[in-house]
Amino acid sequence: MIFKIIKAFFMTLGVIFFILIIATVLFVIYDPFNLKPLAQNLFELKNGNINVKDINLQNIKIDCLTNALGQKRTQEIINGSLPSTADILKAKDCLSK
Repeated sequence: MIFKIIKAFFMTLGVIFFILIIATVLFVIYDPFNLKPLAQNLFELKNGNINVKDINLQNIKIDCLTNALGQKRTQEIINGSLPSTADILKAKDCLSK
């Protein structure tokens, strides 16, 4: 009796684990929240080899960036200040696909 319960328990855990793996793979492939550009920019920031031009400033709509960060911070970034992680998270809707 106890062996049937243990067997059912581990089979259930196996099925849940399998479903989580499939869901993770599908999430990475389809990227429903468009996080790849954000993750790429964060990775470049972490490696320290980023310049303002490398963050695809040309692809960011300046008006959207100004609305997201404010005029003062936008001008600082344009003048060469590195954007912080918080800046990138606030401006993630401005990143082009």
